[in-house]
Amino acid sequence: MSDTLLDLKNLTIHFPTEKGLEPIVHGIDFEISPGEIVGLIGESGSGKTLSMKALLGGPGEAFQFKADRLSFDGKDLSRLSDKEWNALRGKTMAYIPQNTSDALTPHHTIEKQLRETAKIHKLSLNKEQLMGKLTTVGINNPEAVLSMYPRQLSGGMAQRVLIAMSTLLDPKLIIADEPTSAIDASLKNMVLDLLLSINKRNQTSVIIITHDFDVVSKMCSRAYVMHHGKIMEEGLVSDLLHHPKNAYTEGLVKCFASLSEPSPEFYTMPEKEAPYDSSISR
Repeated sequence: MSDTLLDLKNLTIHFPTEKGLEPIVHGIDFEISPGEIVGLIGESGSGKTLSMKALLGGPGEAFQFKADRLSFDGKDLSRLSDKEWNALRGKTMAYIPQNTSDALTPHHTIEKQLRETAKIHKLSLNKEQLMGKLTTVGINNPEAVLSMYPRQLSGGMAQRVLIAMSTLLDPKLIIADEPTSAIDASLKNMVLDLLLSINKRNQTSVIIITHDFDVVSKMCSRAYVMHHGKIMEEGLVSDLLHHPKNAYTEGLVKCFASLSEPSPEFYTMPEKEAPYDSSISR
């Protein structure tokens, strides 16, 4: 088995504008090993989701991306055709979107949507198999849920359905985009424990996109800190929390720490005229 499942080097992403191509992501490196859980943490708008969507070929997106190396499970993704990309998405590399309401089709039952996901990859699953998938994500009444429409599900239930959908074909990598931000705080640990159990049971690699150091500290061995389309720092989560080398990382850690302090004062990131320097971690 290779030591690296995903190897990304010097990824750049541009958006077309009236003035030409505008750089959004500036040459980031990222890698993950088989069975590893890695965090990608930073503020909203830092380029986290955009960077990970590039791994899926950017379906339906307007951005343009290129990389010196974009390798997954020994395959050069930069050379894939659209047909080959479609075969990869959902089967060996799955994405759990942040917004559950947009991810599920409101006019179709959960059963139909699960079957369509399998059908894309020429897999036929019977009702018992679909119920089994829902059971593994903590749904106690799978037969009833299969007949429901998304509007009939709570936020936590919809999130579990999406996790079941993402694991339907036993992917080698799951990209979980803010998996706890759209659900009640009481369900946060349940969803995280579910992802942990999938990781341990199937040795599935997981990338957690988040702005929450609490999620990273619970789930991840390593993490990348991203800001303004750049990787500011990368390392073991314990090192990032206790010995940050970059000023931006240090600020995020202070924000996180202030949430648990008895003082009513919350630490906020200082305003800067220029973006934080990422040279310390390069």
